[in-house]
Amino acid sequence: MELTDTLLTRLGKHEIDAALLATPVEDPDFASIPLFDEPFWLIHPRSHPLADKKRIIQADLDGADLLLLAEGHCLAEQAMAVCHLQGRDGQGDMADLRAASLETLLQMVGAGFGSTLLPALALRAGLAKDRGIIAKPLNLPDTFRRVLLVYRRTFPRRQALDAFVDVVLDNLPDTVQSLASSR
Repeated sequence: MELTDTLLTRLGKHEIDAALLATPVEDPDFASIPLFDEPFWLIHPRSHPLADKKRIIQADLDGADLLLLAEGHCLAEQAMAVCHLQGRDGQGDMADLRAASLETLLQMVGAGFGSTLLPALALRAGLAKDRGIIAKPLNLPDTFRRVLLVYRRTFPRRQALDAFVDVVLDNLPDTVQSLASSR
């Protein structure tokens, strides 16, 4: 998993033809195809105060001691933004504790250092399995990130991109919302 800036640089240098991103791109040299909306889930240790709650609401997140990925990872910014937690950066007992990868982040949660927000596909990939943690969907509107296929506007093989998009959309799990109708 590369950082968005790295992927965009590689795309601009023609090192790759396209990139799957969860960040809108404002560069006029690039175009994008919306693929799906991916919801966030709250991940916490089994011993967490929210363990017995069936539904996670905004007030639960407002008081949660959230662990995030290190600076430069768009996932941390996205999670904070969609869950209406901007401005919380740097607050709480774990404010200075950051992880460099999802794997490390989940190990920290499993060790009882706090909770985190995880996108549905990472959850589905089994990253949270057998770690002593619980995953709960958020009962909040618009707590998702939009995943896009970004490519150079000058890319000559648009049919190849369309074929790739069809494969992705035909194989989406039910944990994400397809944007096939927006094509």
